[in-house]
Amino acid sequence: MSDADSQEKPDPGYVQKNPPSPSRKKKEKDGYAADFYPGFVAGVVVRREGQEDVVVYRQAEDDPFILPAGSDRPFETSEFDFTGGKLARHFRLTITDPHREIDSITVRLKARSERLGDAEGEFEEVMIQDGSVLCPPMCPPIIPGGGGDPGGSGGAG
Repeated sequence: MSDADSQEKPDPGYVQKNPPSPSRKKKEKDGYAADFYPGFVAGVVVRREGQEDVVVYRQAEDDPFILPAGSDRPFETSEFDFTGGKLARHFRLTITDPHREIDSITVRLKARSERLGDAEGEFEEVMIQDGSVLCPPMCPPIIPGGGGDPGGSGGAG
C-alpha cells in the first residue's frame, strides 16, 4: 500500500452499515487464553524459554476494530486477562493509555523454580502489542451487495 493509499478518507458508509465491534474478545491457542479489549490489543504472543513463540492472537489488517458511532478513539482504559500454560498461569492487568502512547507491554512470568522452589525452571513472557487497526480511520471499502464486510462476519469479530 502506498502512502497515498493510506491517506485516503474512510468510507463513512462502512461504519453506518456495520455495528461497532464487541468491547471484549477472547482467543485461545495451545492451552493459553487471553481476554481483552480489541481496541487496544493488536497481538498477544507467549515466549517460552527454548521453544517456539505461541501467537495467541494477531489482528488482521482487513479486520478493523469498528469504533462506536461518533467515537474517534478507543477506550482509554481496558483490562487484559491471561490464563493457561502448563503452569496454569493467571494474571489480570488494567491498562490506562489516554494518549495512545503504549506500543507493547511485556510481562515476564516467574520460572517454575521461583514458584515451586525447584533448582531450575523455564520462564514465560507474555507480550501484549498495541497498534490495533481502527475504523475510523482505516475502514475497508464497502463491497456492493456485501454489507460492507469483506470477511462476511459483519465486522464485529
